[in-house]
Parts: sequence; C-alpha cells; structure tokens
Amino acid sequence: YGPKMHFNWGATGVGILPEGQPMIDGSRIAEGDTLLALKSRGFRSNGFSLLRRIMQDAFGEEWHKAAYSDEMTWGEALLTPSLIYSPLIAALQKKGINLKGIAHITGGGIGDNFARVLKVSRFGALLDNLFEPLPVMRKVQELGQVPEEQAYRLWNMGNGMLLVTAPEEAEKIMQICKENEYQVQVCGKIREEAGIEIISKGLKAKKILA
Repeated sequence: YGPKMHFNWGATGVGILPEGQPMIDGSRIAEGDTLLALKSRGFRSNGFSLLRRIMQDAFGEEWHKAAYSDEMTWGEALLTPSLIYSPLIAALQKKGINLKGIAHITGGGIGDNFARVLKVSRFGALLDNLFEPLPVMRKVQELGQVPEEQAYRLWNMGNGMLLVTAPEEAEKIMQICKENEYQVQVCGKIREEAGIEIISKGLKAKKILA
C-alpha cells in the first residue's frame, strides 16, 4: 500500500446469446431504422483528464471538495455512479425484441462509438433528438469553455447507450424501457448517406459531423 503502489488489472467478459437470437453485429441494419437513446446519469468514466484540468483551473487542487450545490461537492457530482444497461438489454432479449445494433457511449463519445455499429452496413445516421446534456455537463462545459465538437467527442452528453431497431419495434422497446425505469426517446434514424450527423444540445447547439 502507499503512493508508489502500481498494479495492472485485466478482465475478460464471456457471454452466451439466448437460443434463437441472432448476433447483434450491425449486419441487419437497414435504411430508415429507428435510433433510440437511453439517458445517462453522469460522466461515467470517460473524459476525466479534461474534467480534472477544468476543475483544477476553476477551484484549485482541492477542487473535489468545492461545493457543486447545497447537497454535494464537485467530487461527488463528477463521480455519480454509472447507470448499467445490461439488465435492460437482457429484458429486451427475453421479450424477443429484434435489436439490430447497440452502442455503449463510453470513451470517444457518441460519434466514435456509434460508428462501430455502422461499420458493417456502411450506412450513416442522423441524430437530431438526443437527450440534452445533464446540468453538471453544461456547467463543466461552461467553466472550461469546451467547444461542442470536443464535448460530444469526449463525453456521453446525457446519452449512455444508443439502440438500433426496425421502426415497428420502437414503441414496444420504449414501453419495456419505461417498465424497467430507464429513460428513453427516439433520437434519430439510419440513412443511406455515410457519416454520422449530430445535432448537439450543449452550450451552443450546432450540427456536428462525426
């Protein structure tokens, strides 16, 4: 134990698809498919190098003790526990929902992570109705004067996961999400033109090409 302690942590996850369920690898994505966004509740574990720099510039080395609100410190606000989506995905699988693509929005933000979902089909996407960034994200963006492109490249900006499904399945998925207490909304669609277009909702809403 102590300040010079170092360790490496490696892990492997192994999963088994439910019998009769196709692989969710993006190969079945089609033009016109519906995109759904699942709301996040914090920064999760990404973009913290920039977060620390912004906080240190604003509040000094003891920034984590500075008051974010009457109820919590900045340290507590930025370390809000991640919302885990695997129970929801399992529930959707058990209901026989035809999910065509899943993007977990982690490091690399919305553009990089969703691009992996489209790699096989080579379609593009319009994301014009994402969840708005959480209040804490807007505050940090304002403190650091972080441009929209950088914010959406590093952080989830309120959107923890994106799902791709056929339009006729969207309403059923949204109902199951609500039954399992996940906030969800239609956020866009798959289109033929390659590339991802994001209509941002940060400090200065604009079109971002990812």
